Amino acid sequence: MIASGSEDRLDDRDPVEAVVISQILIYRKALRNTLWIGPIAGAIHLLPSSWILLFAAFEVKSLGVWRLLTFLRRNPEDGMFLGYLSIMFACGAGLVTCRLNFNIQPWSSLQVSYWCMAVLLSVMVLSPCCIMAPFFLFMFLEVRECYLAGRFLVNKGFDLRNLPDY
Repeated sequence: MIASGSEDRLDDRDPVEAVVISQILIYRKALRNTLWIGPIAGAIHLLPSSWILLFAAFEVKSLGVWRLLTFLRRNPEDGMFLGYLSIMFACGAGLVTCRLNFNIQPWSSLQVSYWCMAVLLSVMVLSPCCIMAPFFLFMFLEVRECYLAGRFLVNKGFDLRNLPDY
């Protein structure tokens, strides 16, 4: 950290270097929150949707393809519900997997986390748990802050695994 009152203050540096340093500090602060937000949001969506999809798979396995398509054509709301649950399951699995792969590919993990959180937040409007939307908005904004700072640093040529100390 830069001590206040020292000669090496952030205001006295080159403006480009000062922006880079501030983005590194923002990235590190937001990363602490992002690393726990992804698995929690992923588990919140992964667990209920996996049980419902598993139950639906057991119910549908006896139907043939033609009978299943006929059923979905007659009841499109059931197909939309299964599609909605599939999106929740895929995004939840993506968030949990991104946390596990963060040490290997931090930038790819941040991208997938950001877009999964964006999809989950936009789909939250249709969800029965839309009362939790402010909580998910907070989590999305934390992930977005980390994503934007990480994107800035990657565009400047930094490796997110080996950032310099400031």
